[in-house]
Amino acid sequence: MNLNSLISTVDVHVAGHPVRIVPFHDPSTSARTMQEKCSLLRKELTGLRRRVLHPPRGHLLLRGAVVTNPVSERATAGVIFLDAYAEPDFDALCILGTAKWLYEQRRLEDTDAKAELVFDTCAGQVRVTVEKAHHDKTGEISLVTPPCYIEPKATEVSVPSMGNVRVELFHLSKWHALINEEEWRTPIDVKELNKLLLRTLFLRYMVNKEIMTESHYEGRVTYIAHLGEKLGDTAGHKIFGGHSTANYDIAPSVPGLCGHMARLHYDGSLALGEWYTAEGIVNTRVADGCCAATRMRTEREP
Repeated sequence: MNLNSLISTVDVHVAGHPVRIVPFHDPSTSARTMQEKCSLLRKELTGLRRRVLHPPRGHLLLRGAVVTNPVSERATAGVIFLDAYAEPDFDALCILGTAKWLYEQRRLEDTDAKAELVFDTCAGQVRVTVEKAHHDKTGEISLVTPPCYIEPKATEVSVPSMGNVRVELFHLSKWHALINEEEWRTPIDVKELNKLLLRTLFLRYMVNKEIMTESHYEGRVTYIAHLGEKLGDTAGHKIFGGHSTANYDIAPSVPGLCGHMARLHYDGSLALGEWYTAEGIVNTRVADGCCAATRMRTEREP
Protein backbone atom coordinates (compact mmCIF):
# COMPACT_ATOMS: atom_id res chain seq x y z
CA MET A 1 0.00 0.00 0.00
CA ASN A 2 1.60 3.23 -1.16
CA LEU A 3 0.45 5.95 1.21
CA ASN A 4 1.96 8.62 -1.01
CA SER A 5 -0.74 7.94 -3.59
CA LEU A 6 -4.35 9.02 -3.61
CA ILE A 7 -6.63 6.89 -1.42
CA SER A 8 -10.24 6.44 -2.48
CA THR A 9 -12.84 5.89 0.23
CA VAL A 10 -16.59 5.33 0.45
CA ASP A 11 -18.63 6.74 3.35
CA VAL A 12 -21.76 4.97 4.60
CA HIS A 13 -23.94 5.23 7.69
CA VAL A 14 -25.00 2.08 9.52
CA ALA A 15 -27.77 2.52 12.10
CA GLY A 16 -26.66 6.14 12.34
CA HIS A 17 -22.95 5.43 12.82
CA PRO A 18 -20.40 6.67 10.22
CA VAL A 19 -18.25 4.03 8.52
CA ARG A 20 -15.51 4.76 5.98
CA ILE A 21 -14.67 1.96 3.54
CA VAL A 22 -11.23 1.71 1.93
CA PRO A 23 -11.79 -0.50 -1.15
CA PHE A 24 -9.39 -3.32 -1.99
CA HIS A 25 -6.00 -2.32 -0.64
CA ASP A 26 -4.06 -5.58 -0.43
CA PRO A 27 -0.33 -5.91 -1.14
CA SER A 28 0.04 -8.94 1.19
CA THR A 29 -0.93 -11.73 -1.20
CA SER A 30 1.26 -14.25 0.66
CA ALA A 31 -0.80 -14.10 3.88
CA ARG A 32 -2.62 -17.35 4.71
CA THR A 33 -4.83 -15.95 7.49
CA MET A 34 -6.39 -12.58 8.23
CA GLN A 35 -4.31 -12.34 11.41
CA GLU A 36 -1.16 -12.77 9.33
CA LYS A 37 -2.40 -10.24 6.79
CA CYS A 38 -3.15 -7.70 9.52
CA SER A 39 0.30 -8.25 11.01
CA LEU A 40 1.99 -7.74 7.63
CA LEU A 41 0.01 -4.54 7.11
CA ARG A 42 0.55 -3.15 10.62
CA LYS A 43 2.77 -0.23 9.58
CA GLU A 44 0.57 0.61 6.59
CA LEU A 45 -2.59 0.45 8.70
CA THR A 46 -1.16 2.94 11.18
CA GLY A 47 -0.54 5.44 8.38
CA LEU A 48 -3.87 4.69 6.77
CA ARG A 49 -5.72 5.31 10.03
CA ARG A 50 -4.12 8.73 10.40
CA ARG A 51 -4.96 9.71 6.84
CA VAL A 52 -8.56 8.55 6.58
CA LEU A 53 -9.92 8.43 10.15
CA HIS A 54 -8.20 11.25 12.03
CA PRO A 55 -8.89 14.98 11.58
CA PRO A 56 -8.93 16.93 9.34
CA ARG A 57 -10.33 14.29 6.94
CA GLY A 58 -12.09 12.28 9.63
CA HIS A 59 -13.11 12.36 13.28
CA LEU A 60 -12.87 10.16 16.35
CA LEU A 61 -16.31 8.60 15.87
CA LEU A 62 -15.41 7.29 12.42
CA ARG A 63 -14.92 3.55 11.85
CA GLY A 64 -12.85 2.11 9.02
CA ALA A 65 -13.20 -1.06 6.93
CA VAL A 66 -10.20 -1.97 4.76
CA VAL A 67 -11.44 -4.39 2.11
CA THR A 68 -8.82 -6.93 0.97
CA ASN A 69 -8.64 -10.11 -1.05
CA PRO A 70 -9.99 -13.12 0.88
CA VAL A 71 -7.75 -15.78 2.40
CA SER A 72 -10.25 -18.63 1.96
CA GLU A 73 -11.62 -20.00 -1.30
CA ARG A 74 -15.34 -19.37 -0.76
CA ALA A 75 -15.11 -15.92 0.83
CA THR A 76 -16.27 -12.81 -1.00
CA ALA A 77 -13.59 -10.55 0.48
CA GLY A 78 -11.47 -9.97 3.54
CA VAL A 79 -12.09 -7.05 5.90
CA ILE A 80 -9.70 -5.42 8.38
CA PHE A 81 -11.38 -3.11 10.87
CA LEU A 82 -10.04 0.21 12.11
CA ASP A 83 -11.06 2.70 14.75
CA ALA A 84 -9.28 5.83 15.89
CA TYR A 85 -6.65 3.90 17.88
CA ALA A 86 -6.55 0.21 17.01
CA GLU A 87 -7.65 -2.66 14.78
CA PRO A 88 -10.60 -4.49 16.41
CA ASP A 89 -10.95 -8.15 15.44
CA PHE A 90 -14.65 -7.73 14.66
CA ASP A 91 -16.97 -4.83 13.90
CA ALA A 92 -20.54 -5.64 12.84
CA LEU A 93 -21.25 -2.09 11.67
CA CYS A 94 -18.30 -2.18 9.26
CA ILE A 95 -19.40 -5.58 7.93
CA LEU A 96 -22.92 -4.31 7.26
CA GLY A 97 -21.64 -1.18 5.54
CA THR A 98 -19.18 -3.16 3.41
CA ALA A 99 -21.88 -5.63 2.38
CA LYS A 100 -24.13 -2.77 1.27
CA TRP A 101 -21.35 -1.16 -0.75
CA LEU A 102 -20.29 -4.43 -2.42
CA TYR A 103 -23.86 -5.28 -3.37
CA GLU A 104 -24.66 -1.89 -4.83
CA GLN A 105 -21.36 -1.71 -6.73
CA ARG A 106 -22.27 -5.02 -8.41
CA ARG A 107 -19.01 -6.60 -7.43
CA LEU A 108 -20.97 -9.78 -6.76
CA GLU A 109 -21.77 -12.41 -9.34
CA ASP A 110 -25.07 -13.04 -7.59
CA THR A 111 -27.34 -10.11 -8.43
CA ASP A 112 -30.61 -11.89 -7.63
CA ALA A 113 -33.09 -10.66 -5.04
CA LYS A 114 -30.96 -12.20 -2.30
CA ALA A 115 -27.16 -12.49 -2.14
CA GLU A 116 -25.06 -14.52 0.29
CA LEU A 117 -21.68 -13.02 1.21
CA VAL A 118 -18.84 -14.46 3.27
CA PHE A 119 -16.19 -12.19 4.77
CA ASP A 120 -12.83 -13.30 6.17
CA THR A 121 -12.00 -11.36 9.36
CA CYS A 122 -9.54 -11.72 12.22
CA ALA A 123 -12.42 -13.10 14.31
CA GLY A 124 -13.25 -15.77 11.71
CA GLN A 125 -15.66 -15.96 8.81
CA VAL A 126 -18.80 -13.82 8.94
CA ARG A 127 -21.80 -14.73 6.77
CA VAL A 128 -24.06 -11.93 5.51
CA THR A 129 -27.35 -12.01 3.61
CA VAL A 130 -28.32 -8.99 1.50
CA GLU A 131 -31.85 -8.63 0.13
CA LYS A 132 -32.72 -6.33 -2.76
CA ALA A 133 -35.36 -3.66 -2.13
CA HIS A 134 -35.97 -1.70 -5.36
CA HIS A 135 -33.90 -0.01 -8.06
CA ASP A 136 -31.06 -2.43 -7.24
CA LYS A 137 -30.63 -0.89 -3.81
CA THR A 138 -30.14 -2.95 -0.69
CA GLY A 139 -33.05 -3.80 1.54
CA GLU A 140 -32.59 -5.86 4.69
CA ILE A 141 -29.05 -6.93 5.61
CA SER A 142 -28.47 -9.66 8.19
CA LEU A 143 -25.33 -11.35 9.49
CA VAL A 144 -24.24 -14.16 11.76
CA THR A 145 -21.70 -12.91 14.30
CA PRO A 146 -18.79 -14.99 15.63
CA PRO A 147 -19.65 -17.12 18.70
CA CYS A 148 -20.30 -15.24 21.95
CA TYR A 149 -19.08 -16.95 25.12
CA ILE A 150 -20.27 -15.80 28.54
CA GLU A 151 -19.03 -16.13 32.08
CA PRO A 152 -21.57 -18.21 34.05
CA LYS A 153 -21.59 -15.74 36.95
CA ALA A 154 -21.41 -11.99 37.15
CA THR A 155 -18.30 -10.50 38.71
CA GLU A 156 -17.98 -7.67 41.21
CA VAL A 157 -15.21 -5.13 41.08
CA SER A 158 -14.49 -2.49 43.69
CA VAL A 159 -14.43 0.99 42.17
CA PRO A 160 -13.60 4.07 44.30
CA SER A 161 -16.55 6.46 44.68
CA MET A 162 -18.86 3.80 43.24
CA GLY A 163 -18.43 0.87 45.64
CA ASN A 164 -18.82 -2.70 44.39
CA VAL A 165 -19.96 -2.75 40.77
CA ARG A 166 -21.42 -5.89 39.18
CA VAL A 167 -20.25 -6.56 35.62
CA GLU A 168 -21.05 -9.30 33.13
CA LEU A 169 -18.02 -10.63 31.23
CA PHE A 170 -18.34 -12.15 27.78
CA HIS A 171 -16.03 -12.99 24.90
CA LEU A 172 -16.78 -11.97 21.31
CA SER A 173 -13.40 -12.28 19.58
CA LYS A 174 -12.03 -10.32 22.57
CA TRP A 175 -13.12 -9.75 26.16
CA HIS A 176 -16.02 -7.35 26.76
CA ALA A 177 -17.91 -6.24 29.85
CA LEU A 178 -21.58 -5.31 30.20
CA ILE A 179 -22.79 -3.10 33.03
CA ASN A 180 -26.38 -2.40 33.97
CA GLU A 181 -27.52 1.19 34.38
CA GLU A 182 -28.53 0.42 37.98
CA GLU A 183 -24.88 -0.25 38.87
CA TRP A 184 -23.96 3.36 38.15
CA ARG A 185 -26.13 4.45 41.11
CA THR A 186 -27.37 7.37 38.98
CA PRO A 187 -29.34 7.37 35.70
CA ILE A 188 -27.26 7.42 32.53
CA ASP A 189 -27.66 10.73 30.72
CA VAL A 190 -26.52 10.39 27.10
CA LYS A 191 -26.31 14.19 26.93
CA GLU A 192 -23.38 14.03 29.36
CA LEU A 193 -21.32 11.35 27.64
CA ASN A 194 -17.99 12.93 28.56
CA LYS A 195 -18.66 12.40 32.27
CA LEU A 196 -19.88 8.88 31.60
CA LEU A 197 -16.83 8.17 29.46
CA LEU A 198 -14.40 9.06 32.25
CA ARG A 199 -16.21 6.75 34.69
CA THR A 200 -16.26 4.01 32.05
CA LEU A 201 -12.53 4.25 31.42
CA PHE A 202 -11.83 4.03 35.13
CA LEU A 203 -14.18 1.05 35.44
CA ARG A 204 -12.40 -0.72 32.58
CA TYR A 205 -9.06 -0.05 34.24
CA MET A 206 -10.27 -1.57 37.53
CA VAL A 207 -11.79 -4.61 35.76
CA ASN A 208 -8.50 -5.29 33.99
CA LYS A 209 -6.51 -4.71 37.16
CA GLU A 210 -8.61 -6.76 39.60
CA ILE A 211 -10.18 -9.46 37.41
CA MET A 212 -8.37 -9.98 34.13
CA THR A 213 -5.00 -10.61 35.81
CA GLU A 214 -6.32 -13.93 37.16
CA SER A 215 -4.57 -16.94 35.65
CA HIS A 216 -7.53 -18.39 33.72
CA TYR A 217 -8.08 -15.19 31.72
CA GLU A 218 -6.11 -14.43 28.59
CA GLY A 219 -6.29 -10.86 27.35
CA ARG A 220 -7.93 -7.71 28.65
CA VAL A 221 -11.36 -6.12 28.47
CA THR A 222 -11.35 -3.83 25.44
CA TYR A 223 -15.02 -2.82 25.33
CA ILE A 224 -17.54 -1.66 27.92
CA ALA A 225 -21.21 -1.90 26.95
CA HIS A 226 -24.01 -0.17 28.89
CA LEU A 227 -27.42 -1.73 29.42
CA GLY A 228 -29.93 1.11 29.76
CA GLU A 229 -33.69 1.24 30.16
CA LYS A 230 -36.05 -1.31 28.67
CA LEU A 231 -37.79 -0.50 25.41
CA GLY A 232 -41.51 0.00 25.83
CA ASP A 233 -42.74 -1.22 22.45
CA THR A 234 -40.69 -4.39 21.95
CA ALA A 235 -38.42 -6.86 23.72
CA GLY A 236 -35.14 -5.02 24.11
CA HIS A 237 -33.01 -2.43 25.89
CA LYS A 238 -31.07 0.70 25.18
CA ILE A 239 -27.54 -0.68 24.73
CA PHE A 240 -24.50 1.36 23.77
CA GLY A 241 -20.75 1.22 24.28
CA GLY A 242 -17.43 1.66 22.50
CA HIS A 243 -14.04 0.16 21.66
CA SER A 244 -11.82 3.20 21.84
CA THR A 245 -10.91 5.52 24.69
CA ALA A 246 -12.36 8.60 23.01
CA ASN A 247 -16.01 8.02 22.21
CA TYR A 248 -19.09 5.84 22.28
CA ASP A 249 -20.88 4.20 19.41
CA ILE A 250 -23.76 6.27 18.09
CA ALA A 251 -25.40 3.11 16.78
CA PRO A 252 -26.66 0.33 19.07
CA SER A 253 -23.89 -1.79 20.57
CA VAL A 254 -23.85 -5.09 18.66
CA PRO A 255 -21.30 -6.69 21.06
CA GLY A 256 -23.39 -5.55 24.03
CA LEU A 257 -26.53 -6.96 22.40
CA CYS A 258 -24.83 -10.31 21.75
CA GLY A 259 -23.52 -10.53 25.31
CA HIS A 260 -26.87 -9.61 26.87
CA MET A 261 -28.75 -12.09 24.68
CA ALA A 262 -26.27 -14.84 25.57
CA ARG A 263 -26.90 -14.11 29.26
CA LEU A 264 -30.67 -14.15 28.81
CA HIS A 265 -30.49 -17.46 26.95
CA TYR A 266 -28.22 -18.98 29.58
CA ASP A 267 -30.66 -17.88 32.30
CA GLY A 268 -33.57 -19.42 30.40
CA SER A 269 -35.44 -16.20 29.58
CA LEU A 270 -34.61 -16.06 25.84
CA ALA A 271 -35.26 -19.09 23.66
CA LEU A 272 -33.42 -20.03 20.49
CA GLY A 273 -35.01 -18.24 17.56
CA GLU A 274 -36.39 -15.37 19.65
CA TRP A 275 -35.50 -11.82 18.65
CA TYR A 276 -34.18 -9.01 20.81
CA THR A 277 -33.67 -5.32 20.00
CA ALA A 278 -30.98 -2.83 20.99
CA GLU A 279 -31.45 0.93 20.70
CA GLY A 280 -28.50 3.30 20.36
CA ILE A 281 -27.76 6.83 21.49
CA VAL A 282 -29.53 8.42 18.52
CA ASN A 283 -32.50 6.03 18.86
CA THR A 284 -31.63 3.82 15.89
CA ARG A 285 -32.24 0.12 16.43
CA VAL A 286 -30.67 -3.24 15.62
CA ALA A 287 -32.60 -6.51 16.04
CA ASP A 288 -30.89 -9.86 16.60
CA GLY A 289 -32.11 -13.43 16.67
CA CYS A 290 -30.77 -15.87 19.26
CA CYS A 291 -28.88 -18.64 17.43
CA ALA A 292 -26.99 -20.25 20.32
CA ALA A 293 -25.12 -19.43 23.52
CA THR A 294 -22.10 -21.22 24.93
CA ARG A 295 -21.31 -21.51 28.60
CA MET A 296 -17.71 -20.73 29.48
CA ARG A 297 -16.20 -22.82 32.25
CA THR A 298 -13.74 -21.04 34.53
CA GLU A 299 -11.44 -22.11 37.34
CA ARG A 300 -13.86 -20.65 39.88
CA GLU A 301 -16.28 -23.47 39.21
CA PRO A 302 -15.99 -26.88 40.88
